[in-house]
Amino acid sequence: MDDPEQFCNVASADGVPVGFAVCRMFPPEEEPDALGLPDCPERDEVMRQRKIGLLDSVSIKEGMKGRGIGTLLCGRSAEEMLAGGCTMICAMAWKSVSGKTNIAGVLTGMGLSETIALRGYWNRMVSSPGGHNCPICGAPCQCFGVFWYRTYPDDA
Repeated sequence: MDDPEQFCNVASADGVPVGFAVCRMFPPEEEPDALGLPDCPERDEVMRQRKIGLLDSVSIKEGMKGRGIGTLLCGRSAEEMLAGGCTMICAMAWKSVSGKTNIAGVLTGMGLSETIALRGYWNRMVSSPGGHNCPICGAPCQCFGVFWYRTYPDDA
């Protein structure tokens, strides 16, 4: 994490880590590696931005969910992205084949909008020839990667 365009916020309770948010900031030309969106209006919007902030991975320890930790972590991360010059904050959220997106409430609360859903998206994100070994549907994963985003004026 020596890259100033990447950071991780960690939440702790009584000195024990209970959640984290790994984030990345990148220029639009890095979209293929960072997001891998197909040719679509959402990708066009990414490409119009000066700098994109990505909530790359957010995780809260079992038993600690539902206490606002994810909201605090993502809010703090968004503040850092905006301070870093981002004009878009986005996330590629995991949506199970049953239709549940665990982080939907946090992202909605941040003002991000759910857009394109890509079935089997997570198979592209692993190097395994069998695809992502999903805890819900096995390998290859048939769950969705759902792109959420919000844009901000240059002076936000």
